Amino acid sequence: YVKKVNHLLRNRLFQNNGLWLEQTINDGNALAQGLVFDTNFPISIILKNAPDMNVKANISRNWSTAHNVSGPNNRFAEQAKFNANLSLDYKINEAWKMGGNYGIVSGGPLRVAQDRINLVQVRRATTAYAHWAINKESTLRMSASNLLLEPVRTQSSIFNQQGKTTVRSNSRGVLFTSVNFEIKFEFK
Repeated sequence: YVKKVNHLLRNRLFQNNGLWLEQTINDGNALAQGLVFDTNFPISIILKNAPDMNVKANISRNWSTAHNVSGPNNRFAEQAKFNANLSLDYKINEAWKMGGNYGIVSGGPLRVAQDRINLVQVRRATTAYAHWAINKESTLRMSASNLLLEPVRTQSSIFNQQGKTTVRSNSRGVLFTSVNFEIKFEFK
């Protein structure tokens, strides 16, 4: 894909009377381009007599340039250079399904403004689920994510007349779980 972006919205961080303020501004134009690959297939295509399992995968490589921010690494603030996902879904029987997903998103330095560089961490997403179709009207889905207990780390460096200010944030990895029960009602 190739996409030209006019009137790129960006957050401007500045100091006013000793306070740090952030403001959304229209900051010129940008260009985004990339390659994307998606696939989805039953594993029985590769392995004879394989269980009822489905494979989903995608990978993308992205490039972008914000014209009003000098490089290097002057790409869109939320655009990763690289990301990939692999999912497996296994149908045990008519009532039960289970599966999992592993995803990775690249990190590295990101120049979001002339005076600001963020250091973005590599992110790994892991999820597992089990789905029980109790009957035609009721289902139960249990899931867990962040199975690797990935911590979240951020760093932002701001350059101004006083020099460089760096802010770092660390938070521990947390396991997220959910249980959803669904009932379908039909009104006639």
